Amino acid sequence: MIFKLISNKKFLSFLIFLVFITSYNPNTYALNAYIRPDGDTTTIQWTSTAATHYTEIDEAVVQPTAGTTTDYVNNGGTATNLDRYTMGTISSVIQATQVVVWVYGYSTKNNSSTSVDLYYNGSLQNQGSVTFGTSYSWQSVTFTGLTLSQSDIDSLEIEITGDAGGRTYYVATLYADVTYTAGSLSADIVDSSGVSVSNPSINMSEKTFDFSSQSSTGTFGVSSQKIRVTNTTAGPSWTLSLAAVEGSGDYWSGASSDYDYNDPTSNAGDGSDSDTWGGQMSVDPSVGTITPQSGCTNTGLSLGSSSSYDEESSVNSITLMSATSSASTNCYWDLTGVSVNQSIPPEQPAGTYSINMVLTIVAN
Repeated sequence: MIFKLISNKKFLSFLIFLVFITSYNPNTYALNAYIRPDGDTTTIQWTSTAATHYTEIDEAVVQPTAGTTTDYVNNGGTATNLDRYTMGTISSVIQATQVVVWVYGYSTKNNSSTSVDLYYNGSLQNQGSVTFGTSYSWQSVTFTGLTLSQSDIDSLEIEITGDAGGRTYYVATLYADVTYTAGSLSADIVDSSGVSVSNPSINMSEKTFDFSSQSSTGTFGVSSQKIRVTNTTAGPSWTLSLAAVEGSGDYWSGASSDYDYNDPTSNAGDGSDSDTWGGQMSVDPSVGTITPQSGCTNTGLSLGSSSSYDEESSVNSITLMSATSSASTNCYWDLTGVSVNQSIPPEQPAGTYSINMVLTIVAN
């Protein structure tokens, strides 16, 4: 997120305000997870080595490791027999795009096709098959181009059927490898209704021309323009920070005069840096307030410490808020009340000054 700080000319006074240009790309996370049978449905027609069928094929192994062949299910030599299992689920799914079903099995006749079908939301959705030889081996069928939601994954069932008669099909292990997008992590400026603000600004205290250095103050994050972090990923840790777009070489730019935002010299004087301007911006997140989404908490969240941009000490970014591994996911948090202070050099000409700043959210 990029925003601009502007001081506006008003006769011999400074009216400094922040203008935010929302320009962020939410980070999405493509992940893979294995899910295994976790229950029998009412469609159970194969023969099992135990009372329940799913417990005989749910071993926690993945190919190429062999499955356990002392427990299994088989179709009893009847091609019309079906077995369908409920599957474990995955949390924080935005969309699942691919499911690969792996089956460790064999048939008493070579080149025997076995149907492997996906059911979700109570009905048959995708059909596929694998081909068994006469000894145990891993075979797979891939379902691509899917747009499965969280509810689709939650309701996913897998059905197996031996396609031909005159033979017996055996399955010792079955699992699905799901490719999915696990949410997004983003920062925005929103109004009281949670709608993105297209041209947000923060007015800072008006200042008149002065022969001495002075400071203008303001508040970053108010009820109508809140800093909002949204995290719907599986990872709870993140850091929100504020920096100038051009880094340590950036400055307040005016029509006929400029001044600095990161010079630590007292009284807004010019220090040992390469430019000839004074002035320093300080940000104090510690006085701010974090408000969680209803049903969420602030556990694991903390505010940053008061800090000043300092090119001589390489302080180019200031942490506003962060979250640790104990923080919640599938939540948003609003930050308000962050204090901003800009020292203004003596005899700084009245005028309109601006500096571009960027608000960045990074997963830890």
